[in-house]
Amino acid sequence: MKENIIKVVVKEVGRLPRVTELINELKSFQAIVDGYIEMVRFKGEMCLICNEEGKIEGLPINFIWRGDRIVGNVFFTADGKEGEFRSLTEDEIQLCLKDLSYV
Repeated sequence: MKENIIKVVVKEVGRLPRVTELINELKSFQAIVDGYIEMVRFKGEMCLICNEEGKIEGLPINFIWRGDRIVGNVFFTADGKEGEFRSLTEDEIQLCLKDLSYV
């Protein structure tokens, strides 16, 4: 069953990451990344959601990850069943925040 509200970690350009809740729908995701979304596998079931055309559009660098420039505002969520996103668990949130503390 799809969660209506999911807990995510948002990382905006030039800001520290923050834990927040989003409505679990495409429009909410696109509002965060300011465009079409692209899902990139992060760790385990965790996903990085970014702007699909961010580099083409020349969005500012947010951080470097695995030798790649991550641009624009992004958020982290988890891949649930049937292609839906789910809330991050507390352990996943802590792992994400720990990894982002090095960027």
